[in-house]
Amino acid sequence: MIVRIPDFPDFSEDEENKLRVIGHAVNSFGEGKNVLWMPKSLVRYLIQENCLGPYVQRVLSKLNEFVRGAKSFHENFLFHLEVSFEDKDALNCVDGKKIVVGYRRLLDSSFWQKSRFVVENTDDSDIYYYGAIFNLIHKGLYGQHDIRFACYHGGGATTFDQFVRLLNDGNPVLCVLDSDKSHPEGSIGGTAKRFNGYSKGLNELYFLEVLNCREIENIIPKEIVCKSIPHERRSCLARFEYLDDKGFRDFFDHKKGLKIEDALNIDARVGESYWTGLVSEFEGEVWVCEGISENIARHCYNTMAECSPHKSYKLFNLDENKEWRWLSEVVAAWGVCIKRVTR
Repeated sequence: MIVRIPDFPDFSEDEENKLRVIGHAVNSFGEGKNVLWMPKSLVRYLIQENCLGPYVQRVLSKLNEFVRGAKSFHENFLFHLEVSFEDKDALNCVDGKKIVVGYRRLLDSSFWQKSRFVVENTDDSDIYYYGAIFNLIHKGLYGQHDIRFACYHGGGATTFDQFVRLLNDGNPVLCVLDSDKSHPEGSIGGTAKRFNGYSKGLNELYFLEVLNCREIENIIPKEIVCKSIPHERRSCLARFEYLDDKGFRDFFDHKKGLKIEDALNIDARVGESYWTGLVSEFEGEVWVCEGISENIARHCYNTMAECSPHKSYKLFNLDENKEWRWLSEVVAAWGVCIKRVTR
């Protein structure tokens, strides 16, 4: 995440704790866990005072070069975190663009570890990681920057418990959930329902997103999915592409597929026609489309991982999939860090 210290702190009061927080922030930057900006005058003061230890001194030398042209770096991203040395207990979200945290809340070094990311399974975090990398490439920032997380996989219903536990420990948390909807007007699944008491989007110390579509497979760019369908399921490719072209992919179960009878039952249960118009084209058939793979998310990850990020990025048009791009922006803002670690 991007962390900004916007002003030179007043060290005439509580100097020890203010320096302690700054030391944590600089350490985290040096270890490649965040992107840090502070006024150049503050960096020079800290170097001159030499009061934060030898490792921090080395990192400050690197930071001295970085901050020179990075004052507006945060404008490349959806949001960032700002440290307040004026309101020591501050904790608020400002205009959905920044989280302001008072320095007294940042004394524990656990806050400054890799950004926490809660998802439902390991495949999800791996896919979102690549989306964030592609976002950096799209912005021309991947050369000097990277994406790093501490990922927590809730395993369905326990995802909520993991999320709450991290928040209660005072840790900033990004959480992205599948909606498990099979119809645009259908109800969300049990896992997402447990989060109904929490506001979506950027909040005080967390960002919560529930997919508008069914699950992560539904937003992976079509080009990557089609390239990743296993040989034994290639017979499904033409019908899958047809679903996508007609705009029906968002709520299609990529793993199990969808039978015509089940599609009509979904419309009847919800009370709104969605699948009905499509299935009328397949009279006499059993399937709207068979499942393309139980492990399609993992296959997609392998497709992206088998070549360099730049080559994978060229497989698709980032602008064609709005939800994929949006989530890539969110994950990039949460996990961006300096690529080169200071030893």
